[in-house]
Amino acid sequence: MENNNDRKKSFYNCLKNLLLDINLPNSKKKVTKGELDFTFNDGVFVRIDFTTFATYCKKGEFSVYVGLTISDGEIYKSLLDTGLYDIEYKDRRYFTATHYNVFPDNKSVSYDFFENTDTKELVKIIVDDISRFFFPIIAGFRENYSYILDNYNLHIPRIFSKVTNPFAIGVLLCLLNKEEDRINEIVSYAKENPDGYYDYKNSTNPNEEIIIPLKRWVVNNAVKTK
Repeated sequence: MENNNDRKKSFYNCLKNLLLDINLPNSKKKVTKGELDFTFNDGVFVRIDFTTFATYCKKGEFSVYVGLTISDGEIYKSLLDTGLYDIEYKDRRYFTATHYNVFPDNKSVSYDFFENTDTKELVKIIVDDISRFFFPIIAGFRENYSYILDNYNLHIPRIFSKVTNPFAIGVLLCLLNKEEDRINEIVSYAKENPDGYYDYKNSTNPNEEIIIPLKRWVVNNAVKTK
């Protein structure tokens, strides 16, 4: 039986081999131990990280969770320029999640490498899963804004709860997608869940302090809207 270090080494080797085959359009890729980075032509930076951790498993067994972080690019710049970016976040990110909270309810979220687990097979499942569930989110924050808006307030993946400025980003995506009328949807979400849309709650005048500045930014920066 492989010891713990050997099993983890096998995991990371299998993972790296599969990640090297992944490519996303208009991006440069970097693969390191446990990390897959994409830097896109529009300035967006994406990191997918794979972390091993011990659970109740036997000695030599472990589990894995997968994280997704999106930063920089147009969304970050708009929030920064308008003074809306939450200063609590200092690393330019605006979306952070793990596979636990974006996969649908009927999808298993446990990646457990037990003594009898086929490492290659489970690693393939992990990589397939990030392609199915992470990649649409990445594309959604870059160009397919409708995907994010359609899933923004759903129980899963609850995208609004994983962004730095839930109300402002929702409004911005409406503007970028040339669907200004959908701002009313974002407003209704915020009124129903003020704690979740904390930037709306904390604003004395959301229209003057958030919506109008974002509208001006989109116009003045000649954003390539759809």
